Amino acid sequence: MIDELDTTIAALLDDAEAPAELRAADVSFAGPDKDFKPAQPTVNLFLYALRENRELRATTPVYQRTNDTTYKSTPPPARVDCTYLVTAWSPKSGGLRVAEEHRLLGLCLWWLGHFPLIGPAQLPAEVARAPEDRSMGQFWSALGIVPRAAFDLTVTVALRSLDPDGEFGVVKTFEIHEELLRKDGP
Repeated sequence: MIDELDTTIAALLDDAEAPAELRAADVSFAGPDKDFKPAQPTVNLFLYALRENRELRATTPVYQRTNDTTYKSTPPPARVDCTYLVTAWSPKSGGLRVAEEHRLLGLCLWWLGHFPLIGPAQLPAEVARAPEDRSMGQFWSALGIVPRAAFDLTVTVALRSLDPDGEFGVVKTFEIHEELLRKDGP
């Protein structure tokens, strides 16, 4: 599932309508540690968090008719936010490196900001909305590199339940028992 999401995001960054400089950049999903030094301009999308999205949690099973006589009941999918830290990297040095990284990061932010829903599954996406409780200084220190400009990309995916599906017949007739409808009982 995550590999499919990575493929979807990479395809979006390589879309024919995307800015040419963004399409020309390499796309990486590797962890940007102290040894991460790409040889060409690169957009790095480091998946750093997977969290259940309880706001989108459904409790009602999904019902689907399988044929003329039966329905299938499937538990609702879990919704999970996949959050990437998006950074830009340049092999240049000094001010040229910073300028190229900022330009590439800005193009990426602008382009991804066009898509509140991504991919054929129309997955909800949020750009540049970081958790309030995150300390970026500690994050970069843990990776062993100098802090750099970045933004978050959060995409919500649906995880199909592993619970077995239930099947039941279509209701063809029903009976009303009058004594059950009385308030006083029989």
